[in-house]
Amino acid sequence: MIKVFLDSSVLFSAVFSDKGYARDLFELAEWGDIELVISEYVLEEVRRNLKNKASGVLDLLEVFIESIPIKVVKNTNKKLVLQVAKYTHIKDAPVVASALEQKVDYLASFDRKDLVENNQVKKGSRLKIVMPKKVVLLFD
Repeated sequence: MIKVFLDSSVLFSAVFSDKGYARDLFELAEWGDIELVISEYVLEEVRRNLKNKASGVLDLLEVFIESIPIKVVKNTNKKLVLQVAKYTHIKDAPVVASALEQKVDYLASFDRKDLVENNQVKKGSRLKIVMPKKVVLLFD
């Protein structure tokens, strides 16, 4: 089974819109094709962003967490986050560190500039950092 860590942009999008590749990842998880992983850090960031930008769908996030198989993991230790911060933005370091710690197959993100197309992060982490579409198309 493919293990996919979601950053905040993907989780937010999946909750906010009932269409698109972010939501497709949740369908694949429901069918048992992939395992979704998020950290407490990601979950709290999405809760905060939904509260500020789309409070009407905040309850849907909780429904997703309770009903769709999503593994919510503890935040990574600060030592690993600081190591990762040497080659990534500090705001993204907890996400990349958690993905590394969970030994995922993919880190899915919509953040092209700081993650998906950032060769320094890819080289430093050795993670496959991709847009959600890339994971979804593995199953077409």
